[in-house]
Amino acid sequence: MNPFPSSDELKDLIQLAKREDLGPQNDDVTSRLLIDENALGVGTLLQKSVGITCGLPIVEMICRAYDEGIAFRYYFPENPTGVYYHITEENTEFALPPGTRGWCTSWAQGPYRLLPLKDWPDESERPLTLQLPEGGYVCLAEAQMVDYARTKFKLSRNKPNTIMTSLFGAVDGITYFGSPWRVVFVGEQAADIIRNESLLLNLNPPAAIAQTDWIKPGWSSSVASCTSAATGRPSCSISATARRPSGSGSS
Repeated sequence: MNPFPSSDELKDLIQLAKREDLGPQNDDVTSRLLIDENALGVGTLLQKSVGITCGLPIVEMICRAYDEGIAFRYYFPENPTGVYYHITEENTEFALPPGTRGWCTSWAQGPYRLLPLKDWPDESERPLTLQLPEGGYVCLAEAQMVDYARTKFKLSRNKPNTIMTSLFGAVDGITYFGSPWRVVFVGEQAADIIRNESLLLNLNPPAAIAQTDWIKPGWSSSVASCTSAATGRPSCSISATARRPSGSGSS
């Protein structure tokens, strides 16, 4: 299923029916961090849901528009033809202007390279930050990835300057369920993407823990083992980072 067909395909194959206009939903979709560094403020939100049919059981496409960007996801209602949906690919497309370049890496915490949207050596991890030719930045990300295949990004084989989603593997989902949110950040500067990161948090459900006063900032540590390229012998590195409430002194 390609949710972004051409206008001719839209007329012939896909029927769009507005399911629900939820209007402004700031109060309902805004959650708060326990450690609230940026007041977790997001801009105005409008949400719409449309039904898509293309020889398949109807699929809901839920779209949200913020001041900081847009987000959309696919929601799968009851499947009349079987117990579950078997999703092998998604192929959501993002068309960019010619001259766009992306900060690409093949794996998490890997080295980044600024590449044109042509002849990528591999798929790129998310989030994927893109530099637009006339200035400005776009970042492709995902949120609320629960019981679903992780997504990377690849170039379209037959459409120039077009990026597509690439699922790690097939998804077997029992209705009712939804895909992760596909998120498009926009900003005049690269730092705007970081400043607006609370958009991702708002796309995830609020904490299910009712009483959170016992949760306090503390230490976070990670341990990683690796092999030295110079000696070929195993080595181990440990890193730790402290987080404390504001006003309690430096960490």
